[in-house]
Amino acid sequence: MRDEGRYFRDIPNKDGMFYLPILTAFEDEFKRLCQSPGPRFIKRVFQYLVGRHDFYKIVRQRDHVSVQSYNIKGSLQWGRRWRIPRGVDLIHSKEDSTDTLVVNFTGGWQMSFRLHNASSRVEPSLKFDIQFDALPVSVGSNQIPLA
Repeated sequence: MRDEGRYFRDIPNKDGMFYLPILTAFEDEFKRLCQSPGPRFIKRVFQYLVGRHDFYKIVRQRDHVSVQSYNIKGSLQWGRRWRIPRGVDLIHSKEDSTDTLVVNFTGGWQMSFRLHNASSRVEPSLKFDIQFDALPVSVGSNQIPLA
């Protein structure tokens, strides 16, 4: 398909051919690693996904600006130090989705892993878009209304 210059959008059943088998393999491996090395793996993967350095994240919404404290090491002046999860409560596919896996970590953390192609042409470009779906209430966040 790559040699023919085809596009991902033109592949019938690309979810069943590509996304679901990759997500299933990823889910199986993630579960295995959560059980085998356990908390050490979870701490390291969490630090890899979020980072090792403290920072503030500023997001502009329609009617407000949100400031979040990513206080991983405790060096920020504002916001509690994060408690990195030590386990995983649940790993499951997102409802009504064939391309997203949701990981519920202990302590109220939830991340979604959405598999997508980075290029419109067929080529080895599949990657994950990883987002926080839920944060513990202890994570510092302020909302500033826009005038």
